[in-house]
Amino acid sequence: MHAAGKLKWHYGWVVVAITFATLVVSAGVRSMPGILMLPLADEFDWSRSAISSVMSVGIFLYGMMGPFAASLLRNTASGASPSFHCPCSQPALF
Repeated sequence: MHAAGKLKWHYGWVVVAITFATLVVSAGVRSMPGILMLPLADEFDWSRSAISSVMSVGIFLYGMMGPFAASLLRNTASGASPSFHCPCSQPALF
C-alpha cells in the first residue's frame, strides 16, 4: 500500500488483462462458424460439407499466415506493430 492508502496497478497486469481478453475474443471468433453451422445450413440452404470446407480453408490460411506475420513483425519497427499488423491479420479471420 502506498502512503495515500491506494493500491496502484502495475502496468504489466493491464497488459496481461488485455492479452487475455484478446485471446478469449479470438477463440470465440474462430469457433463461431462451428456453433452456427446448423443455422447457416438452414437459413441459406448450404450443405454442411460446404460450410466445413470454407472453415477448413480459413483455418489453413490462418495457420499459413503465421510465419509471414512473424517475419513481418521481426523486420519492422515495434512502434508500427499495433497500427499496421493488426489490420494485416484480419483477413485470416474471415
